[in-house]
Amino acid sequence: MENKQDPNGRLFLSELGQCNLEGVRVLHQGLDTVKQLYTGTLQADLLETIESLYLEGFGECIELAGHPWAIGSGGASGYQFRLQNSDLGLICFVKSRYADKADSASHVKIEASPHWLYPRSHDQIAKELNALARHFFISHPATSGVAVHMCIDVQGWEPPRDFQDRLVTRARRIVSHDSQKLLYWDLGEVASTYNRGQSYLVGSAASVQLAVYRKDVQAKAIDKLDFWQDVWKRTPGEDFDKPAYQEGKPVWRLELRFHHSVLAEFGRGVAQGMEYGFTLQGNVWSGVLGVSQHLQGLWKYGLNSFRLETRNESGFIRYLDPMWQLLIESVEFSAPRGDVMYKRVKKTPGLGNEKNLMLAVGNLLSIYARNRFTPARAFKCLQDSGVYEDLERYFENRAYSRLARYKESDIFEFVCKSLQLRTLYGKAA
Repeated sequence: MENKQDPNGRLFLSELGQCNLEGVRVLHQGLDTVKQLYTGTLQADLLETIESLYLEGFGECIELAGHPWAIGSGGASGYQFRLQNSDLGLICFVKSRYADKADSASHVKIEASPHWLYPRSHDQIAKELNALARHFFISHPATSGVAVHMCIDVQGWEPPRDFQDRLVTRARRIVSHDSQKLLYWDLGEVASTYNRGQSYLVGSAASVQLAVYRKDVQAKAIDKLDFWQDVWKRTPGEDFDKPAYQEGKPVWRLELRFHHSVLAEFGRGVAQGMEYGFTLQGNVWSGVLGVSQHLQGLWKYGLNSFRLETRNESGFIRYLDPMWQLLIESVEFSAPRGDVMYKRVKKTPGLGNEKNLMLAVGNLLSIYARNRFTPARAFKCLQDSGVYEDLERYFENRAYSRLARYKESDIFEFVCKSLQLRTLYGKAA
């Protein structure tokens, strides 16, 4: 159930009473972090230079795209090397640990920080990240996934003491620590308490997370308070000559973090029922520019996934907390993207696993060639093998990347050529 909001203000009325949120001031809303993945074949010379500089020891740098970058280990990121420029506000992770350096794979991830993102439009963000990524690859790389952190900073509100009890979520992990010494890192692995106020981290880093914490305290701890105070002071108050931000008063941040696999699931959900929808929506939801068109829908989805409720003493009467209703209805990130129903669709077996798919198909074709199957018989067996649907999606995706239209005859031609080559080269199983 929802509260009824007074059309003349922020007075929320329900059977449980009334709540006045006139004192809540939204100081900032936007993207806090972007993590863009790129797939392609790395430039061997550049990778060799990075590797040799890294082996020389700590403190080595490289000039790239007109900027200096400190070289370090990729650590637990899944990448071998890290190129970092904190002054610029970007980190590049290079060379996937899960693929050979000569293979075309997801070899680069670029993480953009708030102070790099803030002055740029979504279009500028995409263009500049893509331009930077091109320096690492032989040819133009493809965007292969994106993770985004959306945030809102407010004054005049703080989480209630029973926040955890009233938060309704399917997440299996809620972290709340009491400590004055821990820092809340932007990478999202630690949630901590500053003095008497609590910070909460709900959900898994590999899915959707909600973080609620004192942004003013965290910004001071990482020496970014000047930057954020400048951002907050740009929001006008009731008197346009005075900012909404009141220095010295707590600033609370609510942050929703969407893993790239979750955004890919949204792409599959939107694609259902669309001709060639998987290919088209896959490209939309794999890059920051496409995802930026859906920020409003993602924000509402996130707040409905982590619902703060108000209840009576018995718990039988439940309403959406007035603050949550205000955040859902009044905070705007971008214009809504038509009538899109935001639902996630889990990846079906074979999608995103093209290497294993083609290994299986290759082994089958080798067996067919050894047994002297005709192309028509081999094609029919492949259709009945259990991998044909995945193979169709693979060819559809490949055709779209070449600006061509997929035809089923493409697979038949592939089978004919593969059988012939295996026979000629003597590679039939």
